[in-house]
Amino acid sequence: LFAVQISKGMAYLESRRFVHRDLAARNVLLASRELVKIGDFGLMRALDSKTDHYVMTAHRRIPFAWCAPESLKAGTFSHSSDVWMFGVTLWEMFTYCQEPWLGMSGRQILLKTDRDGERLERPKDCPQELSSIMRQCWAPQPQDRPTFAALTNLVNEAQPIEVRAIQEYNEPGKLQLQANDLITVIDRSDGSEWRGQNQHTLAVGSFPAALVTGLALQPPGLISRPLRNSLVHTGHGDIFANRNWGFPDRLDENYKRAPGSRKEIQSSKLHMMSGMSRSLESLVDIHSKPPGKLNHTPHRKPPADSRAPCLCSDWSGPGGSARSHTGGVSRRPENSQRGSNESSAVPEDGALVLHGSTFTRGLSAHPGSLPVEPAGRESLHDERPTGVL
Repeated sequence: LFAVQISKGMAYLESRRFVHRDLAARNVLLASRELVKIGDFGLMRALDSKTDHYVMTAHRRIPFAWCAPESLKAGTFSHSSDVWMFGVTLWEMFTYCQEPWLGMSGRQILLKTDRDGERLERPKDCPQELSSIMRQCWAPQPQDRPTFAALTNLVNEAQPIEVRAIQEYNEPGKLQLQANDLITVIDRSDGSEWRGQNQHTLAVGSFPAALVTGLALQPPGLISRPLRNSLVHTGHGDIFANRNWGFPDRLDENYKRAPGSRKEIQSSKLHMMSGMSRSLESLVDIHSKPPGKLNHTPHRKPPADSRAPCLCSDWSGPGGSARSHTGGVSRRPENSQRGSNESSAVPEDGALVLHGSTFTRGLSAHPGSLPVEPAGRESLHDERPTGVL
């Protein structure tokens, strides 16, 4: 959370052509429990439109351990040198503000980072994804480092997953958990035991992976979505180049001929709905006819002065009225026949009542109603409601 906020603040300075030159954890101010601000602009310089860097001429004290190699060698500061400092600031955050390159002079630090190519080690409590971002910030050549605008997206997508404890865990030397505690996962390279931070106690430690739930195998931002109107995942775009595959920006021609296209799926759904409707009609006929007479009965036309049947009604009881979900009230026909179990009836208005709900038949005769296929006919475009059981 703080890393994203810092990168956003630095992206703003970058857009206004300001070089901070002293980005470090000591200059990140805690405004509230979940909000930080960048401070200390004493070394900040504005770049004009003709240059992309600032060269320090006078002898001034600079924070050697946070500086990029080009700053230590030639006093050159730019947005790219600020990115290097951002990487060191992230390292501080995950080491609980240890001092980088402790006890070394500026010359020694330059030899290690520039000549020997050494970098600060990955902190124990730093997720691998964020450690990889630090390494990008410490690229030897300034032009190879990401911009702060890009870093904002990278850090946001690399946020660790969160899981929830399903039971209490009090093993000595391990992360103490209570049921429903929220845990930020730091390392899950070991399949059985993970390392994380309890968001309730802020303690960090190891815990059994079997004691948590709500696990997402990867943060949502790391998985590219399928293309619109397609159920085929033809490619994957990742923040790490070695994880990219396929075509995340287009639908390959080979996949267009693969089964599971949108048209096939829609046709399958229509077949399924048609089958459900025919099964429902058979069930209604079985319940509404005496034993031995299971043939379909032709639809009756509703009387001219009758009201349009409701799509779904709830009977208030034997002989009572039905209250429509659309606000209307329809009377139960006096000459309707009920079975011995009082569960079904065939009203005169053509509506079918099954277990307390009304299923509409022959609605095409009423303005504004949905068309319904007659019993016994098959249709691949059956759009009628199947009712509510």
